[in-house]
Amino acid sequence: MKGVDYKIIGADGREYSAGSVDELRQWIEDRRVGPGTWVWNGSEQRWQPASAWPEFKWDLPAAPPVLPIAPPGPVIRDADFPLRAAAFVVDTLAVGMLFSLVTLPWADTFNALQEAMTNKPDLGVILRFYALFLGTFLPLRLLYNVGFHAGTGATPGKMLFGLRVVRVDGSPITFQRALLRFFAELASIAAFGFGYFLAAMHPERRTLHDLVAGTRVVRRPVHAPIAADETES
Repeated sequence: MKGVDYKIIGADGREYSAGSVDELRQWIEDRRVGPGTWVWNGSEQRWQPASAWPEFKWDLPAAPPVLPIAPPGPVIRDADFPLRAAAFVVDTLAVGMLFSLVTLPWADTFNALQEAMTNKPDLGVILRFYALFLGTFLPLRLLYNVGFHAGTGATPGKMLFGLRVVRVDGSPITFQRALLRFFAELASIAAFGFGYFLAAMHPERRTLHDLVAGTRVVRRPVHAPIAADETES
């Protein structure tokens, strides 16, 4: 078992790194670990009571294991701002490609409006251009963000960097909450992008739209899945 890393869940419910098998045996000798202590084996990638791991069979006291009510859940780690920013860039590029494909049939109209705005700016031309642009781009972004967040908890950009949008308690978000988050994100944009950069200063790396929607972006847990789907009225 050399080279295998171990972790435990202490009596206070917190996760502690125990290091190697020899270090964990020392913890057993110091009575920091008992038969019912939950132990994570880095090689097996799973939790079990200490008494269930054969390598500690002869180190533990001969006593019936006292198991906790349930095994430990996932440890939620908030996503760092650079990862969130990178995921945002990937998603924006993806939506931009979808926009180009969807608007291909009237690309000439777009080009003509852009040329008119450049050569002879006119309020009517500007309004027509942005009405056509936003009338296509925003619905695509809505379908992309809400669809992926409600369906899988992550857009392709977030999947690429191992991120996921969850509720504050770590449970998955519903369609309604994903929709609220999307419209709250428009407020982040309207605030000259400050809503996004709030994540760089917030202790849980939450943006303005996360605060409004009651969500957070976390790194996917390694050893356990996110809790079962929430139900909301």
